[in-house]
Amino acid sequence: GGSQAPPTSHHVKPFIRRVSAASMRQGALPDRAAPKAGLTFSSEDHPSNSACSGALPMLCTPTICQVAVTRTLIDGGAGLCMLSVEAFNLLCIPLERLQPSRPFSGVGGKSSSSLGQIRLPVTFGTYDNFRTELVDFDIAPIGLPYNAILGYPVLAQFMAATHPAYNLMKMPGSSGVLTVHGDTGDALWVLKLVFKTAASAQPAALEAPGPKGAAPAKKKQLFTQDKAETKQIPTNATFTIGAHLKPEQEEALVGFLRANKKVFAWEPDQLAGIPRSVIEHHLNVCPNVRPVKQKARRQSTEKQAFIIQETRKLEAAGVIREVRYPDWLANPVVVPKKGGKERMCVDFTNLNKACPQDPFPLPRIDQIVDSTAECDLLCFMDAFSGYHQIKMAVEDVEKTAFLTPCGVYCYTCMPFGLRNAGATFQRLMHITLGPQLGKNVEAYVDDIVVKSREARTLIQDLEETFASLNAVNLRLNPEKCVFGVPSVKLLGFLVSHRGIEANPEKVKAVEDMSPPKTLREMQKLTGRVTALGRFISKLG
Repeated sequence: GGSQAPPTSHHVKPFIRRVSAASMRQGALPDRAAPKAGLTFSSEDHPSNSACSGALPMLCTPTICQVAVTRTLIDGGAGLCMLSVEAFNLLCIPLERLQPSRPFSGVGGKSSSSLGQIRLPVTFGTYDNFRTELVDFDIAPIGLPYNAILGYPVLAQFMAATHPAYNLMKMPGSSGVLTVHGDTGDALWVLKLVFKTAASAQPAALEAPGPKGAAPAKKKQLFTQDKAETKQIPTNATFTIGAHLKPEQEEALVGFLRANKKVFAWEPDQLAGIPRSVIEHHLNVCPNVRPVKQKARRQSTEKQAFIIQETRKLEAAGVIREVRYPDWLANPVVVPKKGGKERMCVDFTNLNKACPQDPFPLPRIDQIVDSTAECDLLCFMDAFSGYHQIKMAVEDVEKTAFLTPCGVYCYTCMPFGLRNAGATFQRLMHITLGPQLGKNVEAYVDDIVVKSREARTLIQDLEETFASLNAVNLRLNPEKCVFGVPSVKLLGFLVSHRGIEANPEKVKAVEDMSPPKTLREMQKLTGRVTALGRFISKLG
């Protein structure tokens, strides 16, 4: 792969004529590139460990545009040089410098296209003995665990020779013959990754056949659960309720939710905010700590665009405002969320170190799960951007300043990632739902569960809870709320009227584990059981 086709057929003949004419000439090499000694390989070049001789790819770390690029493959069978998109982004080169390039045949002979072509300096060696040439790179997704691929045009350009058995490359340098050794550690890592990918792509083993004529035995289900099936109620606002409610229960629940739509928020601008008289978040920064201004970090073009988009949303919702000359300054960080989306957070590491720990306790998860089990109906509710509904103390607002490509902003509401933010929200839960906690409500930070021991008290429990939420203007996210279901996934467990069961998604790896067949697999199993031993009663 990696050969670039001429644009049209009439370009082929002139190219062949030029190559033929060059091969007929017997001219010497230019003086600047003429090696003082021939490139020879001897027994001294043989590696001490010959077990992997010829089995490892030739990986090295050249300097490309003043950046050491690891996992660069020397491929004598590739017709062009490629640089991965990820590695190109790290070089911080403007996209305007890319020149148009033609399609090429990639791995497996499939046609591929690149973002463009660029000429970059490539250097091998050290300060005492080096070689630098300008190389044309195609910028494209490689699809392999390499940052760059150097094909045979580069070998000809550097007048280099490789030896697969010795896993090294030699070329004429500025002070004699330059020897480049292959990176054995990177090569082994690449092989492990390739083998792991190939193993995961193999089809699952067929089930062991049973008696002749009998159907294959089904795998025993280790964990059962109520299919807490839900359905959407399409009204002016969509709500999610249990699908197996009795008709009179469903009618009463839908009517109650429609009458209390003001407890929900569908957009950030619908948040009223918790009154400061109820609660606000204080930092209590130690007075003898010196403020820290973090240096601006480099972000990719895609992350910068995402940060700007999120900043505009937060500014329009009144969560942040612009600030000038702040004493504290932090950098935004883009982190992945569970559903494949991304979230913008702020690195408050330095600010958090300067704040004392709030000793307000979080509830014990096992006690919440135990007290929620064996209820007829459950309602799972989640606050809409719960942290942003609590305001920051006026004197601490500018300490949350962070740097974006479109300016410097600070949070007027409590942000994620700030120390003691969870304790402050849990304190709000005790203020709001204090009389109900342990009776018909359980709350862990912004996760609220309304539990009804008997199905007939569902509306009564919800009325009491909604009245408490309205008293402090706390708004719920309707997309994450489920009402009137017999079971719910709570804090990593499946809680239903039968009791507490393991969440199948959490234990899928254990459930699908196959019996050990080799000594190595038996050793792995022993190690896993040892690691889980403290969770298993009477393991011995």
